[in-house]
Amino acid sequence: MKHLKNNIIKLSYGLVFCLFPFVGYSQVDSLKKEFQEEFDSFFQSIQQDFDSFQSKNDSIFIQFLGQSWKTFEAFISESGMKPKPKEQPVREKSEFHPQPIKPGNIHIPMDATIQEREKTENMDEDDPFGNYYDPPSLTIDFYGSDIEIIPPKETLPRLQQVSPLYFIEFFEQAANSSVLSRNIERLQKQAVEMKLNDWGLICLFKKAAEGMFQDQNEQTLFIWFGLLRCGYNVKTGYDNNRVYLLAPSSLDLYNTIYFNINGKIYFLLKLDGKNVDVKNLSAYEADYPGNEKPISLIIKELPDIKPKIIERTVRFKQDMTFEIDQNLVDFFSNYPECDLMVSWTTPLSETAINSIKSAVQQAISGLNETQIVEYLLKFIQYGFPYKADEEQFGNENYLFPEEALFYPFSDCEDRAVLFARLVEYFTGFQSIALCYPDHVTTAVNLPGEINGSYIDYKGQRYFICDPTYIGAEIGMSMPEYENVEPELIVY
Repeated sequence: MKHLKNNIIKLSYGLVFCLFPFVGYSQVDSLKKEFQEEFDSFFQSIQQDFDSFQSKNDSIFIQFLGQSWKTFEAFISESGMKPKPKEQPVREKSEFHPQPIKPGNIHIPMDATIQEREKTENMDEDDPFGNYYDPPSLTIDFYGSDIEIIPPKETLPRLQQVSPLYFIEFFEQAANSSVLSRNIERLQKQAVEMKLNDWGLICLFKKAAEGMFQDQNEQTLFIWFGLLRCGYNVKTGYDNNRVYLLAPSSLDLYNTIYFNINGKIYFLLKLDGKNVDVKNLSAYEADYPGNEKPISLIIKELPDIKPKIIERTVRFKQDMTFEIDQNLVDFFSNYPECDLMVSWTTPLSETAINSIKSAVQQAISGLNETQIVEYLLKFIQYGFPYKADEEQFGNENYLFPEEALFYPFSDCEDRAVLFARLVEYFTGFQSIALCYPDHVTTAVNLPGEINGSYIDYKGQRYFICDPTYIGAEIGMSMPEYENVEPELIVY
């Protein structure tokens, strides 16, 4: 309905602008005025139809909110990765038994798991309705970038008490707030322009909520309302006097509380990054009509935020200094703990890539592509100090490529992720992740005849390249994994 409304509006504007060249200039102003009056009437009619459609769904949802609250038991989603070695393994000279490796389960990030948000059509750059609203004048900081929203000039929704009755009241007030509706549209548009994924949109809503509401529960309810307006299948719930946001995810979240509501898993999103101790939660069962989208954590493109450049020095044969985007690292530091597929498929920033290229260019000059892979393998093995996540962070923490450059230590999956991105950039070779119960390594689709262990995937040989196994060359895997079937992550 909304898309139809906007397409009709665009067509109407296009027709009148096409007619302008065929009339005299003296008639243009008169024609514009006449068209504007007719268009205002037309737009109001279309808007009324859409408002009626949305109002009907709101009414149905409000009835659901009043009737379907229950208490749900909390469960904890834990990572399947076993504790990793405290010391970085070192290859013994005699350890080399090249052989084919039989793969286990294969995980591929399917298109269905990546939620594409369409650009908000009535918020195009040449927005024909900008004069119907107050201009934005409240600036909020989003990881170094300024985001402008419209400051509230009306009474905002308030949560008088943490109970279902007052959740309904908050929703009704939010649905009737023109400022909230306009800001949600603006935030959707800005999220698209900044290339934010679903989690980035949630963070953007959170920053806006902090700018408009003082109460933490009201901030959570604004995010809930905004995501409902964007078509996401989210819910809210409460325990004692704290309100929480619940959402299904296309991939598992770890060390996170979840609830089974009508046979579907809803994760409790830690909006402030802090762990939550909840045994039971009161939440509603019903869904908002038509809202089916889960939250996707896949990052197809890095957030387009204002960079804050810092440097890190790594020693591999000589000191090498790299540039890293601190704002991007901060964005990742607040990311939910989730499936390794997310960090495995996330790009490395151009800032980091260009600085690494500058640092290693002389060393790889004249090497063929397989030799470049060998160089990058040694570069990660020897240049990046090893430490298990439990020692560095206190818990398992799958680092993104940018984070693996930033933090002083990294463990096996972090090094595998960084290595795969560098191989992809410098050679174009595809890599797959090999996931053992307590170890993650990489296999690269290398050309030619190589004497080493490999995985056959779709008729192509991917040779083991372990950036954690010190001294290991292409095709060498740790002896303890030679007869273990790893799960694969294919990108």
